[in-house]
Amino acid sequence: MVNFLTDLKDSFDNLKNIFNELTLDHLKALNAQINDYFEMIKNILDDNIKLRLNVSEKRILYQFSLTFDKLKDPWYIPEIINLAYYIIENNSKFFSSNWNTQGYYHYDRNKIIENHIDYLVPFSNEIIKVRHKKFNNSIKILETKSSKIKIPDEEILIKLSFSDYDLPHYDSFIDLLNKAAYFEDFYNLLPFQLRCLFENLLYDIFKNSLKTDYTELFNYMKLNYKNIYLYLRVKKIKKNLIKLEII
Repeated sequence: MVNFLTDLKDSFDNLKNIFNELTLDHLKALNAQINDYFEMIKNILDDNIKLRLNVSEKRILYQFSLTFDKLKDPWYIPEIINLAYYIIENNSKFFSSNWNTQGYYHYDRNKIIENHIDYLVPFSNEIIKVRHKKFNNSIKILETKSSKIKIPDEEILIKLSFSDYDLPHYDSFIDLLNKAAYFEDFYNLLPFQLRCLFENLLYDIFKNSLKTDYTELFNYMKLNYKNIYLYLRVKKIKKNLIKLEII
């Protein structure tokens, strides 16, 4: 019986032996910085900034696939680092270099957080490698186990034939997804597979069905609110210049 997440954690238990106590000290210190950030948000006096940043702690953690318990678990260092980058971004975006909120000096805190990130990044990279390796191994096991088994029609999760929509390259992937849904041991693979399916479908929609303007926006750098705003401003300015026959 294959339990994907347990198998991953077992691999991590072997992996973490090569790291010293200093790694855990940096993780604890980074946790302290994250908690200080959450406390700082409550003390923001500027209503405009508070409106933008006053999001519940649980909601912020959920955004990065974290919980309060996972913050203390080294296995989730990759997600914790992403959260730390989010804090750095907010400290830089919403506050000037000399600003402090009730003794919380935003730019000084960024330097401290960056120091912890720099130390933890190699650890994070090793965890990601283990995750990828075990995920690929689980897919191979699923393919081997299901190669000679026909799934009953009533048990098929996705019955749609993508070939009917000129998307035959999806068929083998859908077959593997249906097999993961049929074998209980592989349920933990489904969220990864479904995400992959939806993201690729979106890509095909933007690539083949929409106007160039929309596909440019879809692929424009890192899609966040700031970049989308900048992109739309540039497009509007360019449109106005064309109207004026300047370009």
